[in-house]
Amino acid sequence: MSFAFGLCTISVMVSLPSGFRYQGVDWVIVEDVVSLRESGRYAQTDYRRQAVSVDPTWTDAHARQSLLHELMHVVEMGALDERGLTTEHIIHLISIGLFGVLSDNPCLRRFIWPDAAD
Repeated sequence: MSFAFGLCTISVMVSLPSGFRYQGVDWVIVEDVVSLRESGRYAQTDYRRQAVSVDPTWTDAHARQSLLHELMHVVEMGALDERGLTTEHIIHLISIGLFGVLSDNPCLRRFIWPDAAD
């Protein structure tokens, strides 16, 4: 899939999953290029629609890290706001750390998700 912006065409670099389930709630993952670029974001979470939007035109690693970042928002759902740091700071730190650990440790990834392909 590709998207045209004026004279520039951008190819999608990663194939995103269509959704996930968290605590019995089905969430959708939406590929979004235009509105995310206009807002200056790579991804965002919409709690009312149970939707995570990701710009899939970034590098594979960045799209995956952005998705992991948004998954942390879904898990956190405002519970950490009372600790003095903003949710964005907390999610940023957790997502970068978790992404790094799981990227650098395939054996750990396989242990945590034994049915997942590398």
